[in-house]
Amino acid sequence: MFQRFGRYALLVLGELDSARIVLAIVVGVPLAVALAVVLGSSRRIPSALSGLAVLLAVGIIALSIWGIYRASGPQAAPFPTRALPQPTPSQSATPAPTCQPSGTQLTETVKNIAYQQTCLAAPANQAVTIKFTNQDSGTEHNLHIFSADPATNLTAISLFVGQLTTGPATATYNVPALQPSTYFFHCDIHPDQMMGAFVVR
Repeated sequence: MFQRFGRYALLVLGELDSARIVLAIVVGVPLAVALAVVLGSSRRIPSALSGLAVLLAVGIIALSIWGIYRASGPQAAPFPTRALPQPTPSQSATPAPTCQPSGTQLTETVKNIAYQQTCLAAPANQAVTIKFTNQDSGTEHNLHIFSADPATNLTAISLFVGQLTTGPATATYNVPALQPSTYFFHCDIHPDQMMGAFVVR
């Protein structure tokens, strides 16, 4: 009962501005105090009635606040709900890589701080080379292969780290043989912007 009364009281107070609360206190408190004094000053009134006086005082204050609340008309909801943002299709699922191995000679080009191929494929259990071309003048890039995305998987293992190159420049990466799986690669300088899948089949 007291919990329900407390929730209602918080709801009402949340709807009222400070001016209305002050008015409610100015009207309700003197009446409540006067009633409590009258009842408490009489020795013939038992303690049970004194307690009743306190309850009546609280009730008067509550009724005064309620009366002002009613007079103010309908108000906006005190605790408005906000819809949670829904994930876009690009956030909800990452499409499976579709590239297929076509040999052991791979190429990757970086332009405008972006890999031109976000899916590289290599044959299983065979070492491969990657011709890495950095076209961004004065900017360092590389290609780092992991067992999984280290940003989301703390157990991701580094499998190959290509040397950093400052563009414009070209480097040849010698990647050791890997077991069949879908791996992850990114640029160590721009890991949040440059990433892709390394498919081994």
